[in-house]
Amino acid sequence: MQKLGYRSIALGVVDGNDSAMRFYQALGGAPAGNYTDPGPLWRSSNVIYVWPDIRHLAALK
Repeated sequence: MQKLGYRSIALGVVDGNDSAMRFYQALGGAPAGNYTDPGPLWRSSNVIYVWPDIRHLAALK
């Protein structure tokens, strides 16, 4: 992503998926908001995680 010129990144995690939330927090992601995905089959509440500077992620090995 960084090579493509992106400086930040965000993703959504289904609210209640505690394992995924802990994983993204361990990678430095910070919760930045919530949204409801209407989805094609069911609605889901989601938490948005952001990394304002993806250099931190690029440095992880």
